[in-house]
Amino acid sequence: MQDHFEFRTARNRAGWGWGRGGLLLLVSAVVLMCQLQAAHAQQALSHGGKDAEKCLVMAMPEVLGPQNSYENYILAMSQAGLCVDPVWMPNDRARIALEKGEVDGIFARPAGFEAVVSVPVVAGTMRVGRVPEILVTSDPAITGLDDLKGQSIATWLGTKWTDDLLVGYANVVRVPGGPVMMQNMLKLGRVDAMLLDGYSLKVSGGVPTGFHAREIGEITVYSWLLARYSDYLPKLDAGTVIYRQNLQVGGGERF
Repeated sequence: MQDHFEFRTARNRAGWGWGRGGLLLLVSAVVLMCQLQAAHAQQALSHGGKDAEKCLVMAMPEVLGPQNSYENYILAMSQAGLCVDPVWMPNDRARIALEKGEVDGIFARPAGFEAVVSVPVVAGTMRVGRVPEILVTSDPAITGLDDLKGQSIATWLGTKWTDDLLVGYANVVRVPGGPVMMQNMLKLGRVDAMLLDGYSLKVSGGVPTGFHAREIGEITVYSWLLARYSDYLPKLDAGTVIYRQNLQVGGGERF
Protein backbone atom coordinates (compact mmCIF):
# COMPACT_ATOMS: atom_id res chain seq x y z
CA MET A 1 0.00 0.00 0.00
CA GLN A 2 1.46 3.32 -1.04
CA ASP A 3 1.47 6.14 1.46
CA HIS A 4 0.98 9.63 0.11
CA PHE A 5 2.21 12.77 1.77
CA GLU A 6 1.91 16.34 0.52
CA PHE A 7 4.69 18.69 1.47
CA ARG A 8 3.86 22.37 1.33
CA THR A 9 6.84 24.73 1.41
CA ALA A 10 7.00 28.48 1.12
CA ARG A 11 9.86 30.66 0.03
CA ASN A 12 11.11 33.18 2.52
CA ARG A 13 11.10 36.70 1.11
CA ALA A 14 14.69 37.05 2.23
CA GLY A 15 15.75 33.88 0.42
CA TRP A 16 14.95 30.20 -0.06
CA GLY A 17 14.60 29.23 3.65
CA TRP A 18 12.09 26.61 4.68
CA GLY A 19 10.87 28.55 7.69
CA ARG A 20 9.98 26.97 11.02
CA GLY A 21 6.47 25.90 9.93
CA GLY A 22 7.67 24.19 6.77
CA LEU A 23 10.47 22.38 8.62
CA LEU A 24 8.12 21.13 11.33
CA LEU A 25 5.67 19.87 8.66
CA LEU A 26 8.46 18.03 6.87
CA VAL A 27 9.74 16.45 10.09
CA SER A 28 6.22 15.37 11.09
CA ALA A 29 5.55 13.82 7.69
CA VAL A 30 8.87 11.95 7.69
CA VAL A 31 8.21 10.62 11.21
CA LEU A 32 4.76 9.39 10.18
CA MET A 33 6.17 7.77 7.05
CA CYS A 34 8.80 5.96 9.10
CA GLN A 35 6.16 4.81 11.59
CA LEU A 36 4.01 3.39 8.81
CA GLN A 37 6.94 1.62 7.16
CA ALA A 38 7.99 0.14 10.50
CA ALA A 39 4.40 -0.87 11.20
CA HIS A 40 4.07 -2.78 7.94
CA ALA A 41 7.41 -4.48 8.47
CA GLN A 42 6.52 -5.47 12.03
CA GLN A 43 3.10 -6.77 10.95
CA ALA A 44 4.56 -8.95 8.24
CA LEU A 45 7.11 -10.44 10.62
CA SER A 46 4.50 -11.04 13.32
CA HIS A 47 2.52 -13.47 11.16
CA GLY A 48 5.47 -15.47 9.91
CA GLY A 49 5.40 -18.45 7.52
CA LYS A 50 2.71 -18.62 4.88
CA ASP A 51 0.77 -15.68 6.40
CA ALA A 52 3.77 -13.33 6.34
CA GLU A 53 2.39 -11.27 3.44
CA LYS A 54 -1.29 -11.35 4.46
CA CYS A 55 -2.95 -8.03 5.15
CA LEU A 56 -6.67 -7.96 5.81
CA VAL A 57 -8.40 -5.76 3.24
CA MET A 58 -10.93 -3.72 5.23
CA ALA A 59 -13.76 -1.75 3.61
CA MET A 60 -13.84 1.70 5.21
CA PRO A 61 -16.45 4.50 5.15
CA GLU A 62 -15.66 8.11 4.40
CA VAL A 63 -13.81 9.67 7.31
CA LEU A 64 -15.37 12.33 9.52
CA GLY A 65 -12.12 14.19 10.07
CA PRO A 66 -8.32 13.98 10.33
CA GLN A 67 -8.51 11.98 13.58
CA ASN A 68 -10.12 9.13 11.58
CA SER A 69 -7.35 8.88 8.98
CA TYR A 70 -6.47 5.47 7.59
CA GLU A 71 -2.87 5.96 8.72
CA ASN A 72 -4.04 6.07 12.33
CA TYR A 73 -6.07 2.90 11.78
CA ILE A 74 -3.07 1.11 10.24
CA LEU A 75 -0.83 2.17 13.13
CA ALA A 76 -3.36 1.15 15.79
CA MET A 77 -3.74 -2.29 14.23
CA SER A 78 0.02 -2.68 13.87
CA GLN A 79 0.41 -2.10 17.62
CA ALA A 80 -1.87 -5.12 18.07
CA GLY A 81 0.22 -7.16 15.60
CA LEU A 82 -2.31 -7.05 12.75
CA CYS A 83 -1.71 -5.91 9.17
CA VAL A 84 -4.64 -4.13 7.51
CA ASP A 85 -5.11 -2.61 4.07
CA PRO A 86 -8.01 -0.11 4.29
CA VAL A 87 -10.01 0.73 1.14
CA TRP A 88 -12.84 3.27 0.89
CA MET A 89 -16.25 1.95 -0.20
CA PRO A 90 -19.89 3.06 0.05
CA ASN A 91 -21.93 0.98 2.51
CA ASP A 92 -23.85 -1.26 0.13
CA ARG A 93 -20.86 -1.68 -2.18
CA ALA A 94 -18.86 -2.91 0.83
CA ARG A 95 -21.44 -5.62 1.52
CA ILE A 96 -21.31 -6.81 -2.09
CA ALA A 97 -17.50 -6.77 -2.08
CA LEU A 98 -17.48 -8.86 1.11
CA GLU A 99 -19.83 -11.41 -0.45
CA LYS A 100 -17.60 -11.63 -3.52
CA GLY A 101 -14.42 -11.97 -1.47
CA GLU A 102 -13.03 -8.68 -2.79
CA VAL A 103 -12.50 -7.49 0.79
CA ASP A 104 -11.77 -9.50 3.93
CA GLY A 105 -13.77 -7.41 6.36
CA ILE A 106 -15.83 -4.27 7.00
CA PHE A 107 -14.80 -1.56 9.41
CA ALA A 108 -18.17 -0.96 11.07
CA ARG A 109 -21.65 -2.52 11.01
CA PRO A 110 -24.27 -2.98 13.76
CA ALA A 111 -25.22 -6.24 15.42
CA GLY A 112 -27.32 -8.40 13.13
CA PHE A 113 -25.19 -7.76 10.05
CA GLU A 114 -24.79 -11.52 9.59
CA ALA A 115 -28.49 -11.67 8.67
CA VAL A 116 -28.13 -9.36 5.68
CA VAL A 117 -24.99 -10.82 4.11
CA SER A 118 -24.93 -14.06 2.14
CA VAL A 119 -21.55 -15.36 3.36
CA PRO A 120 -20.45 -16.49 6.85
CA VAL A 121 -19.07 -13.58 8.85
CA VAL A 122 -17.92 -12.98 12.42
CA ALA A 123 -17.99 -9.79 14.47
CA GLY A 124 -15.38 -8.33 16.76
CA THR A 125 -16.32 -8.22 20.42
CA MET A 126 -15.02 -4.69 20.97
CA ARG A 127 -17.15 -1.85 19.62
CA VAL A 128 -15.81 0.47 16.95
CA GLY A 129 -18.15 3.20 18.09
CA ARG A 130 -21.67 4.46 18.67
CA VAL A 131 -23.82 6.49 16.30
CA PRO A 132 -27.21 8.08 17.00
CA GLU A 133 -30.47 7.04 15.34
CA ILE A 134 -31.95 10.19 13.79
CA LEU A 135 -35.52 10.96 12.74
CA VAL A 136 -35.79 13.97 10.38
CA THR A 137 -39.17 15.59 9.68
CA SER A 138 -40.67 18.90 8.58
CA ASP A 139 -43.04 18.90 11.56
CA PRO A 140 -41.40 20.08 14.81
CA ALA A 141 -44.19 18.44 16.80
CA ILE A 142 -42.95 14.99 15.77
CA THR A 143 -40.35 13.99 18.36
CA GLY A 144 -40.37 10.20 17.92
CA LEU A 145 -41.71 7.33 15.86
CA ASP A 146 -44.83 7.10 18.01
CA ASP A 147 -45.83 10.57 16.77
CA LEU A 148 -46.05 9.37 13.16
CA LYS A 149 -49.68 8.95 12.13
CA GLY A 150 -49.47 7.42 8.67
CA GLN A 151 -46.87 9.83 7.28
CA SER A 152 -44.46 8.34 4.75
CA ILE A 153 -40.97 7.69 6.10
CA ALA A 154 -37.86 6.96 4.03
CA THR A 155 -35.25 4.41 5.10
CA TRP A 156 -32.13 3.09 3.41
CA LEU A 157 -32.93 -0.13 1.57
CA GLY A 158 -31.21 -3.07 3.27
CA THR A 159 -30.70 -1.34 6.64
CA LYS A 160 -31.84 -3.87 9.21
CA TRP A 161 -32.04 -1.63 12.29
CA THR A 162 -34.52 0.73 10.61
CA ASP A 163 -36.68 -2.20 9.53
CA ASP A 164 -36.65 -3.49 13.10
CA LEU A 165 -37.78 -0.14 14.48
CA LEU A 166 -40.57 0.19 11.92
CA VAL A 167 -42.06 -3.30 12.16
CA GLY A 168 -45.80 -2.95 11.65
CA TYR A 169 -45.65 0.59 10.27
CA ALA A 170 -47.32 0.60 6.87
CA ASN A 171 -45.99 3.67 5.08
CA VAL A 172 -42.27 2.92 4.78
CA VAL A 173 -40.39 3.89 1.61
CA ARG A 174 -37.15 1.89 1.29
CA VAL A 175 -34.75 3.95 -0.80
CA PRO A 176 -32.02 2.19 -2.82
CA GLY A 177 -29.98 5.36 -3.30
CA GLY A 178 -29.25 5.84 0.37
CA PRO A 179 -29.06 9.09 2.38
CA VAL A 180 -28.48 11.45 -0.58
CA MET A 181 -31.59 10.17 -2.40
CA MET A 182 -33.52 10.21 0.88
CA GLN A 183 -32.56 13.86 1.40
CA ASN A 184 -33.71 14.79 -2.10
CA MET A 185 -37.03 12.98 -1.68
CA LEU A 186 -37.61 14.74 1.64
CA LYS A 187 -36.88 18.18 0.22
CA LEU A 188 -39.12 17.53 -2.80
CA GLY A 189 -41.98 16.46 -0.56
CA ARG A 190 -42.08 12.88 -1.82
CA VAL A 191 -41.74 11.58 1.75
CA ASP A 192 -42.69 13.18 5.04
CA ALA A 193 -39.76 11.95 7.13
CA MET A 194 -36.55 9.93 7.01
CA LEU A 195 -34.85 7.64 9.49
CA LEU A 196 -31.08 7.17 9.33
CA ASP A 197 -27.96 7.16 11.48
CA GLY A 198 -26.17 10.33 12.47
CA TYR A 199 -23.02 9.50 10.50
CA SER A 200 -24.95 9.04 7.24
CA LEU A 201 -26.91 12.23 7.89
CA LYS A 202 -23.70 14.18 8.39
CA VAL A 203 -21.87 12.93 5.30
CA SER A 204 -24.95 13.44 3.10
CA GLY A 205 -25.22 17.13 3.92
CA GLY A 206 -26.70 17.35 7.39
CA VAL A 207 -30.22 18.37 8.34
CA PRO A 208 -31.88 20.13 5.38
CA THR A 209 -32.94 23.73 5.88
CA GLY A 210 -36.44 23.94 7.30
CA PHE A 211 -36.43 20.42 8.74
CA HIS A 212 -35.99 19.12 12.26
CA ALA A 213 -33.82 16.26 13.54
CA ARG A 214 -34.55 14.21 16.66
CA GLU A 215 -32.20 11.66 18.21
CA ILE A 216 -34.35 8.66 19.09
CA GLY A 217 -31.74 6.07 20.00
CA GLU A 218 -28.22 4.84 19.47
CA ILE A 219 -26.51 2.11 17.44
CA THR A 220 -23.35 0.31 18.49
CA VAL A 221 -21.18 -0.82 15.58
CA TYR A 222 -18.49 -3.48 15.36
CA SER A 223 -15.92 -4.63 12.82
CA TRP A 224 -16.76 -7.75 10.81
CA LEU A 225 -14.57 -10.33 9.06
CA LEU A 226 -15.23 -13.22 6.74
CA ALA A 227 -15.57 -16.27 8.97
CA ARG A 228 -12.46 -17.89 7.50
CA TYR A 229 -10.41 -15.12 9.11
CA SER A 230 -11.83 -15.60 12.61
CA ASP A 231 -8.35 -16.37 13.96
CA TYR A 232 -7.56 -12.68 13.47
CA LEU A 233 -10.36 -11.49 15.76
CA PRO A 234 -8.29 -11.21 18.98
CA LYS A 235 -5.81 -8.90 17.27
CA LEU A 236 -8.60 -7.01 15.53
CA ASP A 237 -10.29 -6.43 18.89
CA ALA A 238 -7.04 -5.26 20.48
CA GLY A 239 -6.38 -2.89 17.58
CA THR A 240 -9.94 -1.56 17.74
CA VAL A 241 -9.49 -0.64 21.40
CA ILE A 242 -6.24 1.20 20.60
CA TYR A 243 -7.86 3.00 17.65
CA ARG A 244 -10.86 4.11 19.70
CA GLN A 245 -8.64 5.32 22.53
CA ASN A 246 -6.59 7.35 20.05
CA LEU A 247 -9.76 8.92 18.66
CA GLN A 248 -10.89 9.96 22.12
CA VAL A 249 -7.51 11.47 22.90
CA GLY A 250 -7.62 13.33 19.57
CA GLY A 251 -11.06 14.79 20.23
CA GLY A 252 -13.06 12.33 18.11
CA GLU A 253 -16.84 12.42 18.14
CA ARG A 254 -18.77 10.29 20.62
CA PHE A 255 -17.34 6.77 20.72
